[in-house]
Amino acid sequence: MGGVISILKGVTAIVIVVLLSRVLHLKDMTTANQDAVIGCISYGLVVVIGGVVFWRAAMGHGCGHDHGPVAHAHGHGHNEANFQRALIAVTGVVPCSSAVIILLLALANNVMGVGIAAVAAESLGMAVTVSAVGMLGIAARSVLLRVAGGPTQPIERAERTVRLVGAAAMAGCAGLLMIGALSRL
Repeated sequence: MGGVISILKGVTAIVIVVLLSRVLHLKDMTTANQDAVIGCISYGLVVVIGGVVFWRAAMGHGCGHDHGPVAHAHGHGHNEANFQRALIAVTGVVPCSSAVIILLLALANNVMGVGIAAVAAESLGMAVTVSAVGMLGIAARSVLLRVAGGPTQPIERAERTVRLVGAAAMAGCAGLLMIGALSRL
């Protein structure tokens, strides 16, 4: 999932910068203003994503339904698969900020081909890295659950707390970054 998101973020950055350069004449704007416009849009979307993830964690929807007081092992259902697809799509439409900067510099210097190649390389490298870290996390969770003797109520509570804190931190940081981008306009 992380690898697909990484590649989609690079593609989205290319599409957004090319489209906005045509529609808003980004080339005529300063690089700081270009980055601020794209940053406001991007960070706003991350705030929304963080809010949805926080809401799902608060409601106990980590795997499509409420676990109640005791955790249980099961396969993920259709609702969770739909949520994951939606999360990939929504997260992927938020462009990678470093890819945007690379493309804006390429646009300013009339070397978009080089910029697109650099973003493609960055996206591929990020996809490999994020996928490896994700697989490591999945393996570590399995080992920890085996050591603990399976899912228990304290483990379920800790997992839910981590989801809540992570989602709140994501939305909060993105909100602060969006405020910073707005102040640069």
